[in-house]
Amino acid sequence: MSYSQMDSQQERIQSRGWNSKKVEGRPAFLREQSILSRYVLIDPVLLLAFTELQDAERAAQQHICLCRNEDLLYPSGKTMEVSVEDWEQDEDRFSGFELIFEQTEKSFLVGYNRFEEGAPMHGWLNILGNPVNNVR
Repeated sequence: MSYSQMDSQQERIQSRGWNSKKVEGRPAFLREQSILSRYVLIDPVLLLAFTELQDAERAAQQHICLCRNEDLLYPSGKTMEVSVEDWEQDEDRFSGFELIFEQTEKSFLVGYNRFEEGAPMHGWLNILGNPVNNVR
């Protein structure tokens, strides 16, 4: 994945819990509010690698919906065949970062697996070249 720039956006959020408080002598239930800053990627480029050509061709015709953020990633419709060595070393074509799901000394907690009773998932970022695309 690579991108052109990042943009900070603010969002008002409410806590999950309710607080009870007296307002004008009557009990009231209130939710605390906060401001959350999020960063979004501008012009993201997501490259997917497959071991089978037919899987790549099928994926190149489908879009990805990131439901929580209501974002859509549209396919380019293009596929290319590259060696593992080029994928891992060719900075001109594949600059960016890749999340590698494995437990090593570089790993950090990346989430929880809802299909395995919330088991922790670990991974590390492999960065090739500069993940920030030059804007022309």
